This record gives sequence, C-alpha cells and structure tokens, in this order.
Amino acid sequence: QLLLTTPVRISGIVLGKFFAALAFFCIGLAVTVLYALIIAVHGELDLMETIGGYLGFILVGASFISVGLFISGLTENQVIAAISTFAALLVMWLIQLLQQAVPTDLNSGMFFAALVALCVAAWLYSSTKNWIIALATLLIGAGIILLFFFFRKETFLGLIPRFLGWFSLLDRYRSFSSGILSLSDTVYYLSFSSFFLYLTGRTIEKRRWS
Repeated sequence: QLLLTTPVRISGIVLGKFFAALAFFCIGLAVTVLYALIIAVHGELDLMETIGGYLGFILVGASFISVGLFISGLTENQVIAAISTFAALLVMWLIQLLQQAVPTDLNSGMFFAALVALCVAAWLYSSTKNWIIALATLLIGAGIILLFFFFRKETFLGLIPRFLGWFSLLDRYRSFSSGILSLSDTVYYLSFSSFFLYLTGRTIEKRRWS
C-alpha cells in the first residue's frame, strides 16, 4: 500500500527496484572475478572471452530481473510471484527444446498469429477499458493476417518456433561466451529488459488508480 500511495513517479519506483536488484546481482557476480585472477596468475586466461562472458551474463541477469519485476507487479503475494517467476524463467531456459516440439505448419502459424492479436487486444482493453481501441487493434491484426495469407503464406510456416526464439535469452549468450561482443545481441538484451520494465510500470500505474 505504501508503494502505491508514495508521491514518487512510477518510473522511479520501477527503475529503483530494478537497479537495486541488478546491483545485488553484480555484487554476487563480482566475487567470481577472484577465480579469473587465479587462472590468470597460474595459467592462461583469454581476456576477451572473460570480458564477453561477464558482460553477457550481466545482460542475461538484467533480462531475467526485468521479467521477475514484471511478474511481481502482477500480484501482491510474494510466494506466487516467486513461483511464477521461477516457472517463466525455466520456460525461457528450456525454450530451445520447446522450439523443436511445437508445430510448424501453415494452419498452426495462422492460429498462433490470431491468438497473439487477440491477447494484445485483451491486454489493451484491460489497460484502457476502451473497447473501441481493443476492437480496432483486433481488426487491424486480422487484416494483417489476411494480407500475409494472400500474399506471403510462407510467413506462417515455422512462425511459432521463430516467435519462441525471440525469448531465447541463452542462445544469444553464446556469442559473448566466445569473446564476441555483438552489438545486435546487446541491443536485444537492453530492448528486452526495457520492454518488461515498461510493462511493469503500466501494471503498477493501473493498480495505483484502480
């Protein structure tokens, strides 16, 4: 209740909690630098792989923290938030296995695209309570699906695995662990974290005024 009534901007609350958790994560990670120093003294240490591994791990941690922050904003029960966050992060951890299990045919892709459009429309309605905006979003989504169906059907082939691949955080970590500081992967992690922080802010703002 104190969090929802405090005279602080929502963005300040979200970013404050995010950076506090990220700082705690980095402090724990900093302890492992000792291992790298021991290896450097007594053996050979690949500097670029080490730097890339740490940078990538921090980015992955920031992404995981942003997901946990979003889920904690959906409920007041800390136990439910912890269990839900663990389940969500476990799914992201095993997402490559899920990509191999989901269907890749045309009909499945179209059904999934329609389901995504429906979920977006439902989320907009729950956020704005404006059925006109939600209905317009749903109609636009249906129109886009029909355009792709008539002109580029191949877009729906393998759509579900490609969509799941967007949440494959660990797959993009490989380049960092190899010593490759990829700009595209860095932007991906930052965008991923920013997206969930934005959703967290919207969720808390809705709870504050509801």
